[in-house]
Amino acid sequence: MENSKEAKKNNSLKLFVPAFIFSFLLFWGINFLQKTLEKFFFDYISQPYKEIHYIAIPQELKKTKPEIDARAVISFEVGKNGGSRILFKKNAEQPFPIASITKLMTALVVFENDGEKSYDMDKRMVVSKLAASQEDIPIFGNLKSGENFSVEEFLNFMLVYSSNDAAWALSEKEGTGKFIERMNEKTKELGVINTGFINPTGIDPDPLKYSPENVESFNYSTAKDLALISRYILEKYPSVFEITAKESLYSVPNGIKEVELKEGQKLIGGKTGYTDEAGGCMLLIVGKENGSKVVNVVLGASSSESRVEEIQKIINWL
Repeated sequence: MENSKEAKKNNSLKLFVPAFIFSFLLFWGINFLQKTLEKFFFDYISQPYKEIHYIAIPQELKKTKPEIDARAVISFEVGKNGGSRILFKKNAEQPFPIASITKLMTALVVFENDGEKSYDMDKRMVVSKLAASQEDIPIFGNLKSGENFSVEEFLNFMLVYSSNDAAWALSEKEGTGKFIERMNEKTKELGVINTGFINPTGIDPDPLKYSPENVESFNYSTAKDLALISRYILEKYPSVFEITAKESLYSVPNGIKEVELKEGQKLIGGKTGYTDEAGGCMLLIVGKENGSKVVNVVLGASSSESRVEEIQKIINWL
């Protein structure tokens, strides 16, 4: 009887031990699986949040680019260390007539002419009959034959008041034909291959009407080429743009000073132009708080008034 009871006890113990081990393993397995699944789903759910949280939205996507009503536009930033980038462009590599923006190249040739016919800023020159007869002359740039001015004064008449008389007079020092050759040689040196000049003023050849097929019959360039020329002038001859930005006795209508700058922006300089064939043109350079400069070019706006309106859109967008 006692043997029977002992046998039953041993049998119960034999069943209990495997059951206990099985239960322990089952409990541990369920617990491990639960933790593993929790970690999996937590990581899965959290991952998109991490990605979204750390993605920086590019600055250019935060603003809607402006709609510019002109043939061509560029906004070209030049860093204080010399690097550059295009911020905005429209038809920036297509050539168009550029009117009096021509005079920036005229000034550049004057500053770089270090040969036998070099320009001494204090040297006085007499206004010829041909120079005095140029068309489209503003009030403060209408020079008379026989008057004499220093090279510096001619540059002021040309860059501040856009005097065609002054531009022509400067070109006569070595002969206007040779001077225009130098203008075109300089474009090749700078690698601005879609730019060319037929005169030092920007006046259209009368009575020719502009078309894309005859653009080379005008003083022509692209918005991008003008930005590159301006970058070179900024680096080598910043006084050219300093002249354009200084205070003047006569306020030029629809000029660079009518553009309203934002806080933190500074006027560096620029040049305007208008002819019937070129339309309203403006090149405006503004400085930023970080030390960079932005060259903004509008070519072929519908009028001299609208060139201000269109470039204002770019300034507001910067």
